[in-house]
Amino acid sequence: MIAAVNNSGLLDPRELTDTERKALVIIHDHSCFASRGGYYGRAPHRVTRQLARQLIGKGVARTDHNRHGDQLMLTGKGLATYAVMEQRRQRRQG
Repeated sequence: MIAAVNNSGLLDPRELTDTERKALVIIHDHSCFASRGGYYGRAPHRVTRQLARQLIGKGVARTDHNRHGDQLMLTGKGLATYAVMEQRRQRRQG
């Protein structure tokens, strides 16, 4: 279990690893339900449970327990972090 969760404000995307940033995009863009194989989502858009725990620990993701199963979703902090990533990506391109 995760001992402490950082829920304050916004997380700078530079504080995430490249893998965590990619997972953030996958969670935002796809429905990621838990599978028996230890992943959230389906190939090639899947996130390992260990990576999901890291993101939950940083306060950018959470699991939602609904009738379809356990779904990995972004928190408000995760959505804000994703928005910053998108703004920076658009600035670099334009």
